[in-house]
Amino acid sequence: MSVTLSPSSYSSTASSHHPQHEEDGDDHHHNESFNQPTISSTGNPAHHSIQEPHHNARASLSNLQLSNTSKNPVPAGRLTTTAMHGHPISDHNSKKSMKFPLFYRGVRRQIFVINTCCGLVELNCLKLSCLIGMILTVMGLVLLAGFSISTFVVASQRNSETLIAVGQVYSYFEQANTLILNTVYQTALDSNLSNDAETNYKYSNKMKEYTAVSNQLLDLMETIVESLGGEDMKIKFKYTQNAANAWVAWNAHLYLMLSFGQVNESVSRLQSSEYGAVKKSFQDGVTDLVEHVRGIEKGKDANLVVTTVIQLTVIVVSVLLLSPLIVMIFSYAINTDSKNTEKFRKANEVMIMDTIENPNTRNLFKLHCEKEDNLHNYCLLEKIQHFKSLSVKCLEMEKMSNVSEKFTKFDQEKFEVAFEIYALLEGDEDTPVSIPENLISVAKDVLDAYNLKQIDFLPFDMFSSIEKELCTIMLDCHHRFKQSLVNQKEMRLDKIKISELLNKNHKDDL
Repeated sequence: MSVTLSPSSYSSTASSHHPQHEEDGDDHHHNESFNQPTISSTGNPAHHSIQEPHHNARASLSNLQLSNTSKNPVPAGRLTTTAMHGHPISDHNSKKSMKFPLFYRGVRRQIFVINTCCGLVELNCLKLSCLIGMILTVMGLVLLAGFSISTFVVASQRNSETLIAVGQVYSYFEQANTLILNTVYQTALDSNLSNDAETNYKYSNKMKEYTAVSNQLLDLMETIVESLGGEDMKIKFKYTQNAANAWVAWNAHLYLMLSFGQVNESVSRLQSSEYGAVKKSFQDGVTDLVEHVRGIEKGKDANLVVTTVIQLTVIVVSVLLLSPLIVMIFSYAINTDSKNTEKFRKANEVMIMDTIENPNTRNLFKLHCEKEDNLHNYCLLEKIQHFKSLSVKCLEMEKMSNVSEKFTKFDQEKFEVAFEIYALLEGDEDTPVSIPENLISVAKDVLDAYNLKQIDFLPFDMFSSIEKELCTIMLDCHHRFKQSLVNQKEMRLDKIKISELLNKNHKDDL
């Protein structure tokens, strides 16, 4: 059975955790700064309910974030330092080694001093690694830029047009050769060959067509030789150009012989070894020219491949060298940011707690929270501070003798305060609470476990997570409160200065 109960209904339960002795009212003192009236949760239905004690009840502790002593209860009336703080005490070095790996500790300790023209520069291992990584990155970018420019220059100097021109030379050669062979042998087969006007017109047309093709061939050969560049290349392939000129001249002479009716002589000349030698010389020259241009292109292709491989190598080496450094810097930055955030959170928590504990600022802060409709969170923080002060008193009494009765009273009061905190955490429609539901559930489970005598005391850090959450929620509110105090102080100083100035003027007038 699960019901909502007030703290008074748990008085016998809280007292049953410790033996009863005679009461001593004179020695029982409450902390006046945290003396708050008991708040009952019976006004509105609670979201969570405290389980009523039963001899067969067993509360689940799987979700409890209790201390080691919660899992292994100590004898009644016995508190330990572990129970107070919620974790075993460890030395400073072990905490530091848990927060920072060995690498980061070495990075933070090792310092390198470099004397420069601008003064001494102190670098630790991390900063030095960043500097080296930056230098390597710049060098890699410069190398990539250099090889990219080289690749562009090589690609822009490719002799593709030369290869196309050589192909056109072959085409013109075949056209001219076809015209010569067709004309000579066709004329030899024509038995009615004569020197009339029609025949002369026929050969004159063939001659014009051949002349146009041969001129294109010669012009293209001259352009190819000029495009090779360098006197050596011009001299080397000059014979090819000369062979082309000689072959064209022989073909022109054959046309002249045909036009004069010397058909047999033209056929004999076409089949002569001299004509074959001139023709073969021209063909061999063109072949050598093609092989030369192809060799140049293969060399350029090889250079492009080497340049590309070097670029890829630079990129891979840069990635291999810089990736661990980038990961290290990123991890260190995240670690540093988390540490700074934790420091800021702790500093804010300490500032808020100091404001609440200070009698001069407590009431002012309470009024400020009331103006900003944040009074409910303020009351929660105040109650949590009261709970912690009672836990500290219980721990101090543990070290003393013959104080079991006082210890029982403080422990009972601590339970009542814890229940009041839980009632405030439940809230209602008028006072909603922005605390995560899981944190409230943990506090409820701890109270259930204490009520069912599964634990002998309420841990000191029972509401620590809730306190941290409240401090985060009240960060802006507390900042505005501090700013208002500064403004009020400045206004008071201004009033004092104005008053002093008026008094001085009044004295001068007198």
